Amino acid sequence: MLGTYCWPVLVAELMKRISQVPTKTSPKEDKLADRVALYNPKVYNGTYDLVELEEWIRGMEKIFTMLKVPEEKKVNIGMYYLIGVANIW
Repeated sequence: MLGTYCWPVLVAELMKRISQVPTKTSPKEDKLADRVALYNPKVYNGTYDLVELEEWIRGMEKIFTMLKVPEEKKVNIGMYYLIGVANIW
């Protein structure tokens, strides 16, 4: 899937999603984030390796699916697992 995209397009898409993140989290969302953390999701450091990025996305999506995380919460929770260059917040 990601093999057809170039890095700047992926970063631009991530930036669009991050701009939609609310600034405050509700207590209910914090509990959801705690449940996600129990699955020890991998972190993504912004490497240019598209395979690594795709693996990170798929891993997060599996956890989100299993826990039935609502779409509007995925970016907010997922950004906690971005480090290094990928952590642009």
